[in-house]
Amino acid sequence: MIKIQWTGGRFGNQMFLYTFARLMATRFRYKLETNLIENSIVTNSLHQEGSEYTNNPITINDTWKTGYFFPEYLEKRQYIISGIFQNGNYYFGKEALIQSFFQYQKPSSLNQNDIVAHVRLTDYKQYGPGGTVIDPEWYINILDKEDFNKVYLVTDESTDHNYLRKFKKRYNCEIVSPS
Repeated sequence: MIKIQWTGGRFGNQMFLYTFARLMATRFRYKLETNLIENSIVTNSLHQEGSEYTNNPITINDTWKTGYFFPEYLEKRQYIISGIFQNGNYYFGKEALIQSFFQYQKPSSLNQNDIVAHVRLTDYKQYGPGGTVIDPEWYINILDKEDFNKVYLVTDESTDHNYLRKFKKRYNCEIVSPS
């Protein structure tokens, strides 16, 4: 059996943690005991099938700061997954499988002429060399190559006028906040 130890974070971090645990449960045919934390956006499809061991649990911690780890095999025992697991190597090539883990209500119509981008600032707000906020020019280089009518910028900090100024000036974008 595989359990998730929720380590905090917001919805995105919870999605990474759940997805990693679900990939392990699927690959090794273990029961996943923990569902995604309830939210109004997306739910998970159930993963109840698989082996169930309750002896001597082992915790698999996130190694995102030191590298990529996905086990080659599992001993017959319980596993507790703890961390965030944001390393893309866990997920590349598994997109269709991962999409099958989740259920969400599809919009009744899609606007193919607009672009929505997400910019996370609040708890990542460290600028400059070694910083964790992506420079606005990175987004601008991508947006300049696209054809669109309007840009919607989703951010957790709509009051950071210094950061958002380039987007507003160049694209007259609409800022969507708080989440």
